[in-house]
Amino acid sequence: MGETNQQGVKNPLQTKDVAERQEKKEKQVVFIYYDHEPIYKLLEDQLVDQGDFELVSTNQSEDAVAILGSLSIDSVVFINTAKSKQMYQLYEKTSGSHHYLHVPFFYIGECSHEEMGQIFANGHEFISSPFNLETFYLKMKAKLDYCTRIKYDRQIDLVTQLYTERFLEKMFHLQVANLVRFKTSFTVIFLSLYNYYELKTKYGLTIADQIVATVSDYIKSQVRDSDLAFRMDAEDEIAVILPNGGQTEAGYFVRRVFEHIPPVTTTENGEPLQFFIELSASIVEINNADVTYEEMLEKGKEALQEAVFKGASTIETVNDFQEPNVEKIKVTVIVEDQVIRSVLVNLLQRLTLEYFELDVQTFFDGEALLESSWHRSAHTHIVIMDDVLPKRNGLEMVHELRKMPNNEKYIVMMLSNRKTEEDVTYAFEMGVDDYITKPFNVKFVESRLKRYLKRLR
Repeated sequence: MGETNQQGVKNPLQTKDVAERQEKKEKQVVFIYYDHEPIYKLLEDQLVDQGDFELVSTNQSEDAVAILGSLSIDSVVFINTAKSKQMYQLYEKTSGSHHYLHVPFFYIGECSHEEMGQIFANGHEFISSPFNLETFYLKMKAKLDYCTRIKYDRQIDLVTQLYTERFLEKMFHLQVANLVRFKTSFTVIFLSLYNYYELKTKYGLTIADQIVATVSDYIKSQVRDSDLAFRMDAEDEIAVILPNGGQTEAGYFVRRVFEHIPPVTTTENGEPLQFFIELSASIVEINNADVTYEEMLEKGKEALQEAVFKGASTIETVNDFQEPNVEKIKVTVIVEDQVIRSVLVNLLQRLTLEYFELDVQTFFDGEALLESSWHRSAHTHIVIMDDVLPKRNGLEMVHELRKMPNNEKYIVMMLSNRKTEEDVTYAFEMGVDDYITKPFNVKFVESRLKRYLKRLR
């Protein structure tokens, strides 16, 4: 442990350092406020020897108030052997804050029966001295594990009423599923409150919360009903998902927030305070369904840190995930005539397609297709077939395809010598998507195929 400084604080930590360590899932931070040096030393040795915790401690009340009001703490220990009312009042005030709602408290020493009852009512641990150090360590580990799970499962942030970072991951996967299904890109915006940690260290948690809450309320007022806003685990960061929105639209949104975000007005010790909020941002457009949440988060955070480094009102963009996936499309040609079959296959093989890969199979009749496993997949499936076929004719095949589960995946193009209005109408009523009369022009068929593929984008 470090030497006690003039204020009586051991191992003073910068708030940003703590946040960065917690974000990287490193050691949990335990704060100890004590009035009995021997008990503190025993506790310190036990916790440090286990190597699981980062300790911050003090025996000075002013320092304790400052630390509890500025640092992000995972567990709080009060060692009060002298029945200090001042120490108990600090416990009461701190444990009642929503910031410490899911933080385990341990109260070691002496207190009144009424105070002990309140400690137990709060769900915290009261431990009289002497006590078993190993048992204390195991209790702390168990409490921290439980509280960590509670925090992780929570979907709404208590300060901002935004969704939590864990819910961001769920919504990201939902948007990727929509991207696969509807071919619509989406954008994730990361915002950082400039100089937030300096303000938090100077003015404390209460005012820092007011700043974040005001910024969050403004962002909620600017997003559409379909947009989603999240508070990240790093306290100074907010994320926004814009479904069906690209980088350009996201840029307009961010610049509007930069320009019009209102100042935060509050008071400290009866004196008015006003803070003019500045933000930095990164924008990640997702148009590729292969990107993982971890990849998106890493790139978005890297770009956000770059924006913060460059200064307030800076926007950095991530372009790594804008290239769409190449989608596999099955194409089945069911034509008895070998010459026509070859003409159609050659047409399909020479098609130049930016976002599609055509997987072509040919059959001389519909029965052969139904007996194969070729039609059993979720891929979009274009079927080009004659209306007259051996064993089963084309309209019978359409009927069979439309009876199948997920039958909307089939795009059926019928080739026919029949040209009457009744024949064409009947074919469409049976479920064909396109009707091409013979003799057909290869360029015409090509243009029809390209039209369908364009619609799939």
